[in-house]
Amino acid sequence: MVSIKQILKNTENLIMKAFYLLALGIIILSTNQISANENKYIAKGTLLNSGLMLRTADGILELSTHGFSREFSELSNTRVRILCERVGKKCKPLRYDPEPFLDETNIPDWTFKRIPRYVYKNEFSFNPQVTPDGNKLFWTTLTKPTASARSSQKIWSSEKDELGFWKPGWQMEAPLNNSMPSAVISALPGGNELFIFGNFGEDEIVESLKKEMVEKSESLIKSSESRKEYEYKMDKLQKSYKDKMDKVFNRAPLYKSQKDSNYWSNPKPISFPSFYNTYRKAENPNQQIFGGSALSSSGKILIFSAQQAVNFGKLDLYVSFLDSNGEFGPAVNLGAAL
Repeated sequence: MVSIKQILKNTENLIMKAFYLLALGIIILSTNQISANENKYIAKGTLLNSGLMLRTADGILELSTHGFSREFSELSNTRVRILCERVGKKCKPLRYDPEPFLDETNIPDWTFKRIPRYVYKNEFSFNPQVTPDGNKLFWTTLTKPTASARSSQKIWSSEKDELGFWKPGWQMEAPLNNSMPSAVISALPGGNELFIFGNFGEDEIVESLKKEMVEKSESLIKSSESRKEYEYKMDKLQKSYKDKMDKVFNRAPLYKSQKDSNYWSNPKPISFPSFYNTYRKAENPNQQIFGGSALSSSGKILIFSAQQAVNFGKLDLYVSFLDSNGEFGPAVNLGAAL
């Protein structure tokens, strides 16, 4: 017969074992965030030996063959967080995140944090735009020329997974990218609204205007009662056609697109009537100088660089505000201090 004392002791052992396993699970989840797949876990430490090993709080962790050799070599002696696939006693890196880490509280203001190279696939990339929640990233990539196409600019994107690692980036599909260069300017809160630079819909508008011009010209030939009447009406028609074409070619190449479910809308031009005059090169009005732009998270303040006769330098910063009519007003130079 088992004594009550022995039962209590066995119960105490079971309770202590349960608490130990629970505590171990909490420790594992808080430090390594092991997923449902036991073969994957997170390791945090300092890269050593040209990125071949990771010094963690529990010792040295050897890394197996992976696709980040060059990156890890450059990050040697840098602290990283790695999503590992268990290969025996080794870690096969699947994704990584370099220091500083978001859970740290002593990060100085304006500290730079490197975006892992696997995200932008080592392409020449610039102007990264992250949503205010820090979970979605958009940027512009300069594509390499091929035998059949010149170098161009395309919009790319990435987002964080459930463990806080950036996913490998991808080139966004139409309508945000087309045969013409495209660039992202700003990502508004939520990541479902983008302001972009490019050429969207102009070809269709131009073709439509050309067709309209031909049809109206043919109609004038039939309806005019005299040569003088025909020439008068044709002159008015040509002026109207030229004005419409100028508005198409001289409008701001700045657009807005919104995401509905999994699809992005066709980019619509923002209303910025003074854009062309602001961007025209002073000594040659036929040339435009586009130095880049940025939009506030509210979508109401546009800051851009332009070359004007009144500039303090070669390219000055200008600001324009969205008015109650939904138009960006005349730009104001931000002054010599900037």
